[in-house]
Parts: sequence; C-alpha cells; structure tokens
Amino acid sequence: MARFPFRVRPTEPYSGPNGGMRRFGSARSGGRLHAGCDLYGPVGTPIVAVADGTVLLAPYLFYDDTYALEVHHPGFGVVRYGEILPPGHYKSWQKSLAAGREKAGLADASAAIAAPTLKAGTKVTEGEVIAAVGRLASLKMSMLHFELYDEAARGQSLSGSGKFKRNKLLVDPTQKLLDLEKKTFDARDCTPAGTRPLATSATAAAGGATLGSAAAAGAGAAGTDICRW
Repeated sequence: MARFPFRVRPTEPYSGPNGGMRRFGSARSGGRLHAGCDLYGPVGTPIVAVADGTVLLAPYLFYDDTYALEVHHPGFGVVRYGEILPPGHYKSWQKSLAAGREKAGLADASAAIAAPTLKAGTKVTEGEVIAAVGRLASLKMSMLHFELYDEAARGQSLSGSGKFKRNKLLVDPTQKLLDLEKKTFDARDCTPAGTRPLATSATAAAGGATLGSAAAAGAGAAGTDICRW
C-alpha cells in the first residue's frame, strides 16, 4: 500500500498542460530539466511518508534555504522529499501559516505538528508526518519537491550528470503521484480542507469524516490523517 504525501490536494496541478514549471521534465536554467514534481502548499503543510520505509539521509540543506530528506520505501522506491522546512523552524512557521492551516491539512487554527526527529536508519510508517513544506527564500514560494528513484539507488548519491543532473536511476514520479492522489482523496469523503465547514458536535458524534471530527480525534499528530483509508 501507499498514499499521497499530503493530507490534502496540492493547491496547483503538477502534471499535464496546466502543470507548468511544476511538472517533471520542465525546463530549468542552464538547460537542466526538472527532476521531480512540485506539490504546492502553504508553508508548514504536513508531509507524510508515502509508505513504510527507512530514512537514508536525515534532513540536509538542499536549495534556497530549504532542506531535503531521503527515504527508502521498499516496493515503491527511494524518495527525496525536497524543499522542506529546516528542522529548527517548526515554531516560527505556525505564525506565517495563521488562518491558512486548514488548507494545509491541519484540523483547525490551533493545530500544529512537532518537528520530526529523524536520522539515518529511523523507521517511518505510511502516513506518518516526516516533514513540513518549506519556503524558498529568494522565490518566496512554498512546495514539496518530490523526486523518485529506483530502489537500486539506495545508498547512492542522488546527484549526477545528464539533462537532469541526477542519479541515472531517477524515475518520473508523475503517474504514481496521480494514482496516489486519486486513491487517497477520491476513495473516501476527503474534500480538500477549507472547502466545507468544521463539524459540529452532532456530526462528530455521528462519525462524520470532517475536519472537525478529525481535530477531535487528534489530527495534527504524527501518523494521523484527516482522511482515513
């Protein structure tokens, strides 16, 4: 099994004619091609493990004051979760996110996530919060840069040459992400956050799968999802 790396849908498409610069293979400066898919979301949007796995590299400086994390997910591949929040910034982002927390997949305005403490060898479980969306300092943009590699890349540097400037085992993640997005959000009543009202105590008591009932169940903690499946 596997799931989408966000608790809510990205705010912009990352594939097809409307995918723009967010698409895998889109042009970059110097003739380089984009090595992943950019999933847009507010700063602090929780990023969850797409499947069970093991951390290969703990968060390290990646690009434009953001960090990256590398995880091996057996049966899925090696994933670089890039452009994530630096480990020491998990308190400061809560102010900038403010009322937009629901759109980021947090249950309500008071919800938050603790900074994950990950190191090489740490085991992660599918759906567990492993990072949060960071902010590119010079571009003033926030996203998860999602790169996928064949499992044979485990233990190798993900840098390389060629048109992508990446390891030759780089894989286009687009179709997997589209399939996971559909599976995660279409199979259940998983309306993107902020598009419907919070549950009342009555709907929560009735078991409605709403943002409010998720908050009552402790959404915002590691491994907890607004949309359960």
